[in-house]
Amino acid sequence: MKISKKIAVSVFILILIFIILVVRFAYFIGEQDASLKVQEATPKQLAQYMSSDNFYGNYAKTMLYITGIVESVSKQGSKSVVQFKVTDNPTVLGKVSCSLLNSNLKIKAGDKIKVLTVAYDAQRQNRNDVFLENCYLLNF
Repeated sequence: MKISKKIAVSVFILILIFIILVVRFAYFIGEQDASLKVQEATPKQLAQYMSSDNFYGNYAKTMLYITGIVESVSKQGSKSVVQFKVTDNPTVLGKVSCSLLNSNLKIKAGDKIKVLTVAYDAQRQNRNDVFLENCYLLNF
């Protein structure tokens, strides 16, 4: 069964138009979701927003640039989990911790570090604790 050249060219053009429309639609959808902004935050601010149930609303589509003092460091497999100092006084605010992919870092309590992470990946632990997965250490 032979297909005429005219029909083959017409089918090819229709498929090409369909692919172009799908790509344009996907680009449009991706463009709408690709509006991440970078926002500076302290561990205390993160704890306050999580405690008041405003964390995800306030930090939607946000990369968090966090500067804080390390309270403790623990190893969990190939990762280091850093807990930030939230405040000087005892408080009802929760803990703020962050996992770093490299566990060979020489970070210790009292060090001031800067990390970058995606707020959307944050997990609420217990009632008020904030756990940030996959933080990237920017300085040390």
